[in-house]
Amino acid sequence: MSAPVSMSSKKRPPAVRRVIAAPRKARDPRFDSKCGTLDEQQFQQAYGFLDEKRKAEMKQIQKRLKKVKNAERKQELQRLLQSMKEQEKAREQKARQREAKVKRNKMVKDSKGKYFLKKSDQKKLELLSKFEKLKKSGKLDKALKNRRKHNLQKDKAAVGTRH
Repeated sequence: MSAPVSMSSKKRPPAVRRVIAAPRKARDPRFDSKCGTLDEQQFQQAYGFLDEKRKAEMKQIQKRLKKVKNAERKQELQRLLQSMKEQEKAREQKARQREAKVKRNKMVKDSKGKYFLKKSDQKKLELLSKFEKLKKSGKLDKALKNRRKHNLQKDKAAVGTRH
């Protein structure tokens, strides 16, 4: 009863066949290897002007923060400013890592061998560069004072928890 329908092979099929096209898949060029790799140095050269715009925007937000009376709006602006500062720190950290990588590659080329710093040595170098930066800006004494306070509080807390 439910046999397939039989058709004559002598009869021609209809001239126009309706073909349903498959929907095109969207491609995000950021994650597509066909679009090439990211060259961070070239990216920085092309979009370096955005750093200046961000700094100007941060100054503008700081000015607005001083004028705002509404507590909620003030808190929102503070969060935005803090977020922008953290992003700036992250960008600087990435730049330092890039510089260290370039330096490491140069050392490898010169000595013709692999060279990797231990994590502890990397941290020491980062701390050293941080102190140099603070010394240049004249904020080293204040930073050291805060560091001592922090360590004192840590020691007090550690002594209080021992039995």
